[in-house]
Amino acid sequence: MVLENAACGKHHFNVWKGIDPELSMGHGVELQWKMHIDSPFGWWYAELERLTPLRCGTQTDDACEAERLGRPCTDKLAVATLVFPQFAPNSKWYRMEVMFGDGNQRDSSLAGVTGGIRAVPAGEAAWDSQLAQVRHMFR
Repeated sequence: MVLENAACGKHHFNVWKGIDPELSMGHGVELQWKMHIDSPFGWWYAELERLTPLRCGTQTDDACEAERLGRPCTDKLAVATLVFPQFAPNSKWYRMEVMFGDGNQRDSSLAGVTGGIRAVPAGEAAWDSQLAQVRHMFR
């Protein structure tokens, strides 16, 4: 489910950079996702199941992506496990892992391209109303 509004406009083609300090497990997040590399991003609603910050050289080869690209290791990276409650738990679209934080686009494990992740502000009515309308369609 994609939310299109004026507040999201400046990030249609730019990746949301950083790790939002408001990210909280079990709460709503917005994931930048697009089907084709040259397309604009849309914001997809998900819930944060797990968040793993990565530090260069200490956890995985992916954590040192900045160094491989010739950048200092000051870029913050994290891996988020997201669940999409608008899909059934047995759907391939229900859960995915996303690396984010450094402002880079990445191929999605499911399809398309992902960007950044940001926390959904408390009481975000737009997502609440959209989820209520479509949740029954995918279950």
